[in-house]
Amino acid sequence: MRPLERSRDYAVFGFMSNDISAEINKAIVIRAAAREMKRVRAAGERIVVVPGPAVVHSGGARTLAGLVRDGWVDVILTGNAFAVHDLEQAIVGTSLGVCQTSGRSVEGGSRNHLYAINAVNRLGGVKQAVAAGLVKSGVMFEAVTRGTPFVLGGLDPRRRPAAGRDHRHHARAAGVRDALQGAGCCLMLASALHSIAIGTCCPPACGRSASTWSSRCR
Repeated sequence: MRPLERSRDYAVFGFMSNDISAEINKAIVIRAAAREMKRVRAAGERIVVVPGPAVVHSGGARTLAGLVRDGWVDVILTGNAFAVHDLEQAIVGTSLGVCQTSGRSVEGGSRNHLYAINAVNRLGGVKQAVAAGLVKSGVMFEAVTRGTPFVLGGLDPRRRPAAGRDHRHHARAAGVRDALQGAGCCLMLASALHSIAIGTCCPPACGRSASTWSSRCR
């Protein structure tokens, strides 16, 4: 007896199944993403961003922070790593001990990661750290300042997060599902595992937007 199979003609989400690669002209991809974001916003749908820590390492956090500040991001779904690296950069100017201005490793910088976590935890969380003036820039700062909702979830429960993350799996999953309601576009940036997890939860409308974006990039 063979189990029933779903149609393969259309899938809401597919991993490593589009034409975007490291070799493609980045300007083409960025323009396609911008067009899709404008289309989604005009349709009254929400824009979701799933960023990974490499967004901070590569210097993209400032641009993403600008998008949040200008109202182009309706919700952020990410993990501990992105939030902590973004907070570390805002507090001490490094990401995993690497200066984000010079690109050089800072002596003793390996401690900065834990310092940022502890500093935020002592104040009670990300929102409290912004309110206290500890965090004055970055993606998390802009999200708190503008009131953009965010859900932080760790894939590895052994890793100590910054305060503000919900440790309960079911509550976190419910938060993700609620955040995806009305989403028409989901930008998944440098976070394979979170992209897979969030992608499987995306509503059909978001999947159609992703398909449209992919076809326009060809």
